[in-house]
Amino acid sequence: MTTTDTKAPTGASDPDEGGGPPPRPPYRYRAFTGLVHHGGQVVPDADFQAAGGRVDVTPVSAALPGDDAPATTDFVYLFPGAERLPEDNPVAVVTALRALGSAMIEDSDTNTEDSDIPAIYTYFGQFIDHDLTLNTNTNFPGIDITEPVPAAPDFVTGTLENLREPALNLDSVYGIGPTDPVVPYIGGLRLDLGPCVDAGAGRPLDKIPGVPCGPGSAVGEPDRRDLPRVNKKARIGDPRNDENLIVAQLHVAFLLAHNAIVDRLQDAGQPQNTLLSEAQRILRWTYQWLVRNDFLVKLVDTESISAVSDPKFFTQDRLCMPLEFATAAFRFGHSMVRGSYDWNRNFGRADGDPNDETRSPFDLLFAFTGGGKLGLDVTGFDADQLPDNWPAEWDRLVGGDGAPKDQMARRIDTNLALPLDSMSNEGNDQPDAIKDMLKRLAVRNLLRGYKLAMPTGQAVAAAYEVEVLTPDEILAGPPAPGRLVRHALLDGDFLESTPLWFYILREAEVRRGGNGLGPVGGRIVAETLIGELKKDPASYLSVDEDWSPAQEPIFSGANPFQITEIADLLRLAGVLAPR
Repeated sequence: MTTTDTKAPTGASDPDEGGGPPPRPPYRYRAFTGLVHHGGQVVPDADFQAAGGRVDVTPVSAALPGDDAPATTDFVYLFPGAERLPEDNPVAVVTALRALGSAMIEDSDTNTEDSDIPAIYTYFGQFIDHDLTLNTNTNFPGIDITEPVPAAPDFVTGTLENLREPALNLDSVYGIGPTDPVVPYIGGLRLDLGPCVDAGAGRPLDKIPGVPCGPGSAVGEPDRRDLPRVNKKARIGDPRNDENLIVAQLHVAFLLAHNAIVDRLQDAGQPQNTLLSEAQRILRWTYQWLVRNDFLVKLVDTESISAVSDPKFFTQDRLCMPLEFATAAFRFGHSMVRGSYDWNRNFGRADGDPNDETRSPFDLLFAFTGGGKLGLDVTGFDADQLPDNWPAEWDRLVGGDGAPKDQMARRIDTNLALPLDSMSNEGNDQPDAIKDMLKRLAVRNLLRGYKLAMPTGQAVAAAYEVEVLTPDEILAGPPAPGRLVRHALLDGDFLESTPLWFYILREAEVRRGGNGLGPVGGRIVAETLIGELKKDPASYLSVDEDWSPAQEPIFSGANPFQITEIADLLRLAGVLAPR
């Protein structure tokens, strides 16, 4: 790597040299990213100097402060040497990719393509992504999305560094613990939250007088339903979790869930000196178990999960992040994003009126965040915390019997919601050429995959020995904007060398009707998530693969609590009513 000569904290051995896992605490915050917000750039120090101190760029030395700061982790290819997009005329390829990305955006916000997957899983996936990976959007010489020539694979893996430890360890929630300079703890045990502020009648936007949003917290904090903030900016381990209000509210739920576990352990007589570490273990393992047994099961078919239970390609003997996952497969969630949400009783369906078609405007879910200045630019309401009419009412996002279709995610397909072509909180501090691409999500994903030399979908399908989509299937799709997509596919000669991200979306559309990932996308996602759990010596899957939350005494004793899906974690947090 180019920016550090250490691969683990002081005193740790390199796992590549044998001798088992390094003798370090099981979880360390791999990268201090308090300065790195969504779309921000982290570059080697030399490139930071060359960038002239741009405000959107953070040098690695600032992202990893201190003499004993842990090293970054590696990006790797699952399929090194696999066939990649044609490079004989890169300018033409980039032109075709831009056209394809533009054509993938629907021309109206109709929200007609709904899946059977509850809307929360879109943002549970984003939360997982932020816990695993950071830095694939970096633009510096050689890996610049505005340059037409793809980077050489060896250059990519030798230069690009992951600023997250890909261990599903909730470092975005816990930081390095009570001494973290950003994440605030209370008494060294509990995680701090932010209060909501009284919006007042009619501000910001409409508020139903006297009607709070959602049930009170089970841990005695009914009004503390926001992230802790200073000058509107969230004090959390990964500021990207304040990029939109849905993932921000999910982060709030994890903070509250930790506090609820602390309370249960205290009631059970847990010794004070082990209370924090035991609460962290239980929440981490519960989260990991939900990723494996809820998130994966909802989105990946059983055959694909079984096929990668013993990973075939993710064979590295250390924690690292496959690029095919980070830049292609796990971006399937972008197609699940709705153009608007039934958010709460103030901004969604009228309470008790199933025929009310009002929704929460998508852009306001970005406005009521730190990046959106908590609505200041939209409504003129100036406060340092979330207005009390904007917390989530999760019962409208977790599905269940009889849930309206507009409370579900969009189908996984090649047709993205209109607002994703103009994302308000993306790239605002960056040069216009980069900002334009960051705001246009489909264009950004396609160009980034090409720049980072992603293998084609057909090459990955061949490697996994699964049925390859035919050219006719690649051309399949909805009539609008399908015509423009088909033209772009033909103009780019992409029918037999299809960009991996597009291929995975089309495969889900063709093979599973948009209600889950097909075999290529499903296997990359399952192999990576299961592989990361197996490579982490402190994960539940490494320590006791048969463990489940039901085995924890605090969940099965005198005050039993059942956890089988992400909605149950929200119930534990007190932000969703009990079963």
